[in-house]
Amino acid sequence: MANLGFAPEQPADGDQITLRHCPFLELAQQHPEVVCQVHLGMAQGVLAAWRAPITATRLVPFASPDRCVVELSPVPG
Repeated sequence: MANLGFAPEQPADGDQITLRHCPFLELAQQHPEVVCQVHLGMAQGVLAAWRAPITATRLVPFASPDRCVVELSPVPG
């Protein structure tokens, strides 16, 4: 996916991850409730597997015309 440009980008503030160049763009535009939830689940799974102190709490589809945003927050407890 990185070769398609779908690699996540983390802005300087660190409370979100930006996703660009969705490989499933056409399907995501028609069914964001499915495709975007899969991407959110993938982000949550990766962070959990890394035992990161943060988790992905929400994915904002098409936050701007060319990107989606995954919001991050500290792991509770």
